[in-house]
Amino acid sequence: MNRTVPFVRAHHPGGFGTPQGLSRIIPEADRPESPLPIFISGLRVSGIVHRLSELGEVEVPELRLGSNENQIQIDSVGGGQQSAENQDNLLN
Repeated sequence: MNRTVPFVRAHHPGGFGTPQGLSRIIPEADRPESPLPIFISGLRVSGIVHRLSELGEVEVPELRLGSNENQIQIDSVGGGQQSAENQDNLLN
């Protein structure tokens, strides 16, 4: 009868006994993944489009807004994505 039997010793957890001998699993800590960049692909202030690079920006220039410029729309892409418009521009 083939059986796999777990065993635990005080300083060596994660071992298994098999018909072929003893095996030990040594866990490793997960490596943190670097966050993917986020690109600002569009900026509108009170309906007025502010020009940005077609490939997107990681930051925008300083904006000086008047008291009536209180509607801001920011378009962004991230996680390795690009907007459909930017993809078309890269292909042409």
